[in-house]
Amino acid sequence: MIVLNAAKLRLTGRKEDQKVYHRHSGYPGGLTTVVAKKVRAVRPARMIYDAVAGMLPKTKLGKHMLRKLQCTPATSTPPGPDPGGPVPGQVSNSKRGP
Repeated sequence: MIVLNAAKLRLTGRKEDQKVYHRHSGYPGGLTTVVAKKVRAVRPARMIYDAVAGMLPKTKLGKHMLRKLQCTPATSTPPGPDPGGPVPGQVSNSKRGP
């Protein structure tokens, strides 16, 4: 899945100042806390990534699904094959005979 315009994400109410993102380095006392306003300024696509990651199952399948997520803060698509068209050289199975 490709998410465009992650920078245009809107938060309602006072979530811009009150919503907090946590991450831990793994070392004692390594908890880092960042407010949503600062996350939006530095890495707006991370807000979408964290929201989707929270909704997926915490298993191998969920991690595999999360790898397919591409978030971009701009309107241009990330480099790679066109997600809407067929893959060149791929044969369609719908015209297979009996």
